[in-house]
Amino acid sequence: MRRKRKTSFKFVYFLYVNVLLALSVVAVVYVWALLYNYENCQPEKLVEAEISSLQTTAENGTVWSHYLFPGADVNPTVFEPADLREQYRTAFTSDTLTYALKPGTYRENQLVYNIADGDAVLAEVTLESVGEPVTRLAVFTFQDWKVLDTKVIVEARDYTVSCPADFSVAVNDVLLTPEYGTMQADGTMLYTIPGLYQIPELVIRDHNGQEASYKRSGTKIRTEFYDYSLTIPDTLTVTVNGTEHPGELMDNGLHRHSIRMLQNPDVQISDRFGNTVSFTGGNHLPLTYCTVIVPDSYSVLVEGQTPPESVTTVADHPEYVHVQGYAENLPKLVTYNIAILTDNADIRVADKAGVEVQWDKTSHLLDLTTIQTGAPMPEDLSAAVDVLGIAKKWSLFMSADLAGNNYGFWDIAQHLIDGSYLYDVAYKWSRSVDITFTSIHYLSDPPFTDITVENFFWVTDSCFSVDIGFNKNMIVSGSPLVDTMHSTFTFVQYNGQWKLIQIKEIVE
Repeated sequence: MRRKRKTSFKFVYFLYVNVLLALSVVAVVYVWALLYNYENCQPEKLVEAEISSLQTTAENGTVWSHYLFPGADVNPTVFEPADLREQYRTAFTSDTLTYALKPGTYRENQLVYNIADGDAVLAEVTLESVGEPVTRLAVFTFQDWKVLDTKVIVEARDYTVSCPADFSVAVNDVLLTPEYGTMQADGTMLYTIPGLYQIPELVIRDHNGQEASYKRSGTKIRTEFYDYSLTIPDTLTVTVNGTEHPGELMDNGLHRHSIRMLQNPDVQISDRFGNTVSFTGGNHLPLTYCTVIVPDSYSVLVEGQTPPESVTTVADHPEYVHVQGYAENLPKLVTYNIAILTDNADIRVADKAGVEVQWDKTSHLLDLTTIQTGAPMPEDLSAAVDVLGIAKKWSLFMSADLAGNNYGFWDIAQHLIDGSYLYDVAYKWSRSVDITFTSIHYLSDPPFTDITVENFFWVTDSCFSVDIGFNKNMIVSGSPLVDTMHSTFTFVQYNGQWKLIQIKEIVE
């Protein structure tokens, strides 16, 4: 009896285990079949099957028997061949076709997918749901789909190509002519290629005939090249790959260097002070530049160095153009065109006494052609020559208020040098018809007001200048008239006497 119970237990246990095993197998098979069916009912499977059909029919040449080509009425252009069907058939044979949901298409029972080669959309597949969705195992929702429509997309687009003006562009082996381009403000050309149904094949070449690469974003195509633009002082030297770049002289005296190359160029910039920097683009270049115009008795130092002769220009001083020949050792005017490849370089200017000139270096210009000393006339010199009296006499002579023959010419001539420019001016004025047309007037009392005598300056040991200003008050036809003088009077020592050699109006 005991042995029989043991046998029954083993049998029941064996049967139980086998039943559990069978149920497990059934469950696994069910879940596998469920997942298989779930995977196969996904809409992407239908799209992939449609792509396979397009590829197969395109390869065997029957694609247009199965799909409608809507471009039958498309007119060919100079940039695309007439047989668009063949182009599309070839495109459908590509093994790189992809698909994605079409943006902006949202319908409860429909899905629209774009079929594309790269970013060129070739066709659209519209799917429609079939029946109601069914949920299995609480998380798997099944929805059957069918292909409602597959249509080939034939749509004309206008492409634009941006490149330098001296580059050539060929579209599908057809060279673009200027009529397709518009010059842009930055000097580039923007070409518009109208009515293309497929992405164009481009060949872009620079002015040396080298082929350039390009990038496309949608219908916008941009040529890839290195474009450096520099506007810098002309005393800086630019070399590109070891060859000096000439640049273009601008109206403001600066040089513009436009450097366009397909490969990354080696651009080096050198100044006249021994500095060289590499330029790799961007807006910052370590640079201090200015123009300093001073008499040749002044000294200029840049970072402790005397500027080289190559950045200096020496010329006759324009302030003393009519003094030439009547005074020795007249100062020259020196122009320093300073450009140094250092930020905030130390530039110092000092007069002949060593006194440093204070100036606003951010203005990039120091012009001491006319020097404002603010100094008064020395007392001993004032005793030797009455500069204010001579200036008043000149003013009276010009308004025909001097007594004597020829409107007082000989009175003013005693302060001038016979044969000088100013002497000739006075002589011609005293004998011209114009002096006879001077308005009838008389002088007020006092005739001269608001008098200033300032900015005395020794030009040389035998030549000085001084600024004199005043108002000459007259009455013309019963009404007051003010004649204002504000000029620099220059005197030279001639035959032991101080003579007036030049008068230059001060323009505020």
